[in-house]
Amino acid sequence: RRSLAEAGVVLKTIETLLTADLPRREGQPALPPGYSLHMVDKADPDDVERYAQFASSVHFGDGASETLIDSLRRAVRDPRSINHILIEDETIVGVCGAERFENLGALWNGAIAPSHRRRGLQRLLIEWRLASLRDLGLRWATIASEPTIGTERNALRAGMRPAYTRLEMVRPRAGLIPSP
Repeated sequence: RRSLAEAGVVLKTIETLLTADLPRREGQPALPPGYSLHMVDKADPDDVERYAQFASSVHFGDGASETLIDSLRRAVRDPRSINHILIEDETIVGVCGAERFENLGALWNGAIAPSHRRRGLQRLLIEWRLASLRDLGLRWATIASEPTIGTERNALRAGMRPAYTRLEMVRPRAGLIPSP
């Protein structure tokens, strides 16, 4: 640590990777009354767009660049991805995604509308994806999170456990352009 500090290297982010052993899980979580979960049709441009626009607005606000939104569109269309839209009374209130890699699934892009937070919906979407990946025959699932935020708390509540912590270090200097 001392050598890094002397070289001007500082901590940028901390990220924890949490895992779940899928065959040990049972059942499928029930949706609350009035909610439905719609699987995104990758071939339907309107479905993909609704997902991408909602996710970008929750994660990046009104300042989401077209590049970020397009990356969400491409991720949703990827053949390995499984994406859902959570609907209450015909209104999108959440989205979530996962990807399959051999016997491993990676949960990503859980987003709940600010008006619907603190209702257990993010945990529900984590549990739903874990059950879906188990039903596809996968062995493990992962999710990445910054410490102490809702994703980490909800993943722990859903039975996931920390595998490792990753530190992202940077060495800012004049003339360098920071990555996002």
